Amino acid sequence: GFSVDDEGAARGMVCIGAPVFERPGQPACAAIGISMVKATAHPCGTELTGELSELARKVSLKLASAAAR
Repeated sequence: GFSVDDEGAARGMVCIGAPVFERPGQPACAAIGISMVKATAHPCGTELTGELSELARKVSLKLASAAAR
C-alpha cells in the first residue's frame, strides 16, 4: 500500500509514502517516502507509487528475514 499527502505539509508539494514491516501482521516499523513539487509530479508520481510500494516490500522481506535469525 501507499499514502499520498497532497499539499498537506506544504503548498505546492506532494508526498508519497509506503510502510515497512519487520514482521507480518505487526504494525509498520518504518516508512519510505518521496516528496516532490506538485507541478512536476504527474504522471511521474503515478509511476512512483508502484515502485515505492515494491521497494518497501523488499525492505520488509529483508527485515523479516533478519528478525527470523
